Order: sequence, then C-alpha cells, then structure tokens
Amino acid sequence: MKHHNEWLVNEQAVWALLCGYHPQSARDGLRWEAHQIAMETEMALYDRVRYRNCQARIIVTGDLGNCAQPKHNPHQTE
Repeated sequence: MKHHNEWLVNEQAVWALLCGYHPQSARDGLRWEAHQIAMETEMALYDRVRYRNCQARIIVTGDLGNCAQPKHNPHQTE
C-alpha cells in the first residue's frame, strides 16, 4: 500500500508540473473529459441505431423517408 501512496504523490507532482495548476484541478479536468467522451459515444450510438432503424423501415415499408446520416461519430469506418 505504501508503494501505491508514493506513486499517487508522484503522479500529483507530475500533474502539477505538466499542467501548472493544482493536481485536484487536473484530476477534475480528466474526469470532465472522460464524461464528455462518454456522452459523445452515447450520442454516436444513438444516431447509428436511429439511422439503422430508419433504413430498416425503408426496406420493409418501401417508404423513402429521409434518413439523416449519423453525425456524431468522427471515427466511422463505413
């Protein structure tokens, strides 16, 4: 446990040097960034599901409705 505590102190010192502000602020910043990434991922998944459902409806019903392309996922590989 002692080793872990030493590592934590060193991590905080590194953050203070790199970020130029209090380690707690750096940690809060990372937490906020992780939250943003999670929200964007959720939106991308929602968009993709909605788009797929729209495509499926067109195939099943023949309704040529307007399916908006998913727009939240910059890493789309299709």
